[in-house]
Amino acid sequence: MFSQATGAEPLTERLVNILNHLSLIKDSIQRHQAVTAAQMVSLKAYRGVPYTNLPVAEPVSADLSYRGRAYHIDR
Repeated sequence: MFSQATGAEPLTERLVNILNHLSLIKDSIQRHQAVTAAQMVSLKAYRGVPYTNLPVAEPVSADLSYRGRAYHIDR
């Protein structure tokens, strides 16, 4: 569109710009609400689940090789 001699935007362009800004704000709010809802679901999913300690495993010792290089691990 051509701008007017006064340099002011035509009314339709101003409305389109306002609507674009409003849709960006709306999308941002919806994205924030979706993240918050997902975090709440994740938080509630693990609530009340009993935690059990695993018994201490026996120490492990091994001689291994990787690409021809030998190494030893002790756990």
